Amino acid sequence: MLFICTCTPADPAPPPQPGTVDAAVLALRTGDVAALREHLGKGPGLAARARELATKLDTEAWLVAMGAVEREYDLPHAVAAMQADNDTELADALGFGQQALQQDVLNGGGSVYIRRANARKYYQSGAQPIALLDDVEFPLLPAGCMAMHVTLWGRLNGRELRVRYGLGVSGATNLEADAELGRTEISPPSGAQRYQDAADALPRVGPAATFNVAGLANERWYGAQFILLAPDGTIQNVLMGRDDGGWGIVEQKLTARQTRLGELRDQRMNVIRRRAADMLRSAGLWPRKLDDVNLQARELCDPTVDPWAEFAIDPIPGFEVAADPNGIWQVAATAITPKGRRAITPTGAFIWID
Repeated sequence: MLFICTCTPADPAPPPQPGTVDAAVLALRTGDVAALREHLGKGPGLAARARELATKLDTEAWLVAMGAVEREYDLPHAVAAMQADNDTELADALGFGQQALQQDVLNGGGSVYIRRANARKYYQSGAQPIALLDDVEFPLLPAGCMAMHVTLWGRLNGRELRVRYGLGVSGATNLEADAELGRTEISPPSGAQRYQDAADALPRVGPAATFNVAGLANERWYGAQFILLAPDGTIQNVLMGRDDGGWGIVEQKLTARQTRLGELRDQRMNVIRRRAADMLRSAGLWPRKLDDVNLQARELCDPTVDPWAEFAIDPIPGFEVAADPNGIWQVAATAITPKGRRAITPTGAFIWID
């Protein structure tokens, strides 16, 4: 008697949703650069979205929202391309050009590695760096967050690997993976408290307070960095490490938009003061006006007035030098705030005047 059995193959898994990290992972793994660009939102309409974000954010927050904060970007070139409505040039300036994406495919999808020993090169095969995201739950954009950039460090088959991805409210903004040659261990400081659950190690303030990091329980992970952007421009940067004792905070910083811009304004005033003091020491002359200070025009803009002013064709200076270098202040901002005008003294101390 003959029995004939037939088996119905299982239905293929549905393709990932366009614009998601999963879709970008598939494109990177298969070497489809065009699809990778599309899923990362770096195709048509990029410049228009960039301009919309620029009306709400300063440059540092804008780079996070665009997914470029950890890439090799050229900010002045990017701003020029954005203003010219050139999507292709903008993608290239943000680090998402054709060659950059091809390199991402090679780095993230490659499974052959070079080891060096005794002045020789040895080739080995191993897991693809992008495989770090296989079969795990990785952190997604938390509620109330405008954008984020994530770096995860992990080990597969004895190799240290790194994956980076970005997410915004419209989907994925960045994806990179590579072998990790530098940070092969990320341990919290000796006195830092450790937690078995990574969520317990997160700060209780800022966007991180509602962040779901349950996926970090997987034993492959040994480090994670989160750059979280709130709608008001606040940026929270958290670096976590894991050792035998558990997860702990290595570094963390929470900065509001105006705080960052104020710090940059103060840095620029100090540079102007030091350059003017150099002129006084070397030539015996104190600059009569700001134009006499040998600095680029963009370095003379006050970012607290307009964080994008330095990229104008003819930037408007936002500072002035004192007529007398021996007075109370040497350099001051021209913008008047409720506290007065920000200024810097001959000793480098910051004060409010007027």
